[in-house]
Amino acid sequence: MASISALQKNNYFDFEVTDFGFVNCYKNMLTEKNTAISCIRKDWSIVLVTSGNIHVNDLNLDIQKNQLFIFKPESLQDITYTQETCSYWLYIAGKTVDNIIQNLNIPLGSPCNIRNEKLSSLLDLIISEYLNKDVNYEGIALSLISSFLNHIPRELASIQKSGPSALKDVVVAMYQNPHISNQECAKMCFMSINHFIRIFKTHFGMTPQKFKQNIIITQAKDFLVKSQLSITEIAQTLGFTDNPLYFSDFFKSIVGMYPSNYRKLHAQNGDKKD
Repeated sequence: MASISALQKNNYFDFEVTDFGFVNCYKNMLTEKNTAISCIRKDWSIVLVTSGNIHVNDLNLDIQKNQLFIFKPESLQDITYTQETCSYWLYIAGKTVDNIIQNLNIPLGSPCNIRNEKLSSLLDLIISEYLNKDVNYEGIALSLISSFLNHIPRELASIQKSGPSALKDVVVAMYQNPHISNQECAKMCFMSINHFIRIFKTHFGMTPQKFKQNIIITQAKDFLVKSQLSITEIAQTLGFTDNPLYFSDFFKSIVGMYPSNYRKLHAQNGDKKD
């Protein structure tokens, strides 16, 4: 890869002399699955995943969509692209860069959930400057990199603030469609699926799947007791359109009896009260 020549010295980067250096930036659209790459770089490597995920083999973790990860200089980058993935890679170096990254107040060595729209837009501009090499492109690229780094804590704070608020929107969406996937819910909160499940369980004391099951069962009981709808009609109303018969087995697995028996039991109890 080509690099800014002022940053090079005998094919290595002069980290002691360079104050703030732009090494490279590119957008990686990878369509081949299970592509493995392993290297050790002397610069800071910042990766932003916008689709798919990247597995970091030596750390046994995934950098997923809407996550950012920073590889420190001299650290092993042993990664595998397990699926079609789109990611941005920014390589920077210098004493000022060291200070900025250390003061970002983000955990190094683990992925950060982040809104990627602003950051990916800045990276697109950096790539454009780097490729076109118009007048003062180096100065403009460095200015954009500085803006990119300074936006990271803002985007992280934005995610943290919107998390609990976004959960409220997710709950509304669950009541409207209890069959909504965890992936869709996580996307609403700008979180990875695993992080969404952890945050949801912390706030509500149960997993999203259990919460959605409770919604379905509560609505089903209400229909069975208060409506004249058939079991099939209730199943279809609750979203079991492909296999209404599965609704009865699902209901029994949670409640301990089939919907027809639940309806009869509550009808008998109603007659006794009368």
